[in-house]
Amino acid sequence: MTFAGSFVNKKAEWKLTKFDIFCGILSILGLILWLITKVGNIAIAFSILADGLAAIPTIVKSYKYPDTEMAWPWIATSFGVLLTLLTLKKLTFANSSFIIYILVVNLIIFSLIQFRIGEKINKA
Repeated sequence: MTFAGSFVNKKAEWKLTKFDIFCGILSILGLILWLITKVGNIAIAFSILADGLAAIPTIVKSYKYPDTEMAWPWIATSFGVLLTLLTLKKLTFANSSFIIYILVVNLIIFSLIQFRIGEKINKA
């Protein structure tokens, strides 16, 4: 949705870099490994790897250019994910690892945007 929206929004600005392509290739590799294994927990681990590699450019962008993102969608998603975790009676790798991963990534991106951590570190 974000990718598609970037073509509609006249103010949207992104440039595909070698780093983006590298992360994309690794993400696709993770998806292929996930499809090949078809073993529950291994597939989950590869899907987390694939998504994590795909999230790196957004994390870097949030660190370097926090003004280009809004913080509230990331924290809102974090609350939704937290509520999902609270519905689980027992935490297992299969039922909670991807949810916990999403929570961590969303909180990292939220923090980078909301608290402008990159700007503060670069000023120091």
